Amino acid sequence: MPIRRLVLLALLAVATSVLATAAAAPARSAAAAERCRGIDLGFTTAKVTAKRIGCPKARAVVQKWRQKAGDGDGPPPAHSRALGFDCHFGGSDLLVTLRCTRGDKVAKATWGG
Repeated sequence: MPIRRLVLLALLAVATSVLATAAAAPARSAAAAERCRGIDLGFTTAKVTAKRIGCPKARAVVQKWRQKAGDGDGPPPAHSRALGFDCHFGGSDLLVTLRCTRGDKVAKATWGG
């Protein structure tokens, strides 16, 4: 009987350790950005990420912004709207960023650099 009790205590200790390790491990949150297929800009490819929306929708938002931005002369405006998303365009000479948000949904594209 004492050996059986020791085995059960050992199993309990291992199970507790496994559960504690699993609870402490950082889980991938729903807020993590998903990498999507890039968009060909002709001179380079934009890297697209989606947060809390699907990749097809994120790509559509970036494509719509691109279509609207291509309509005018000169650089695109720093702030515009595409498919109901508020889009902010900026960055540096090396890395250009487009970030479009609607509530907690985010479509982001970067190119250059």
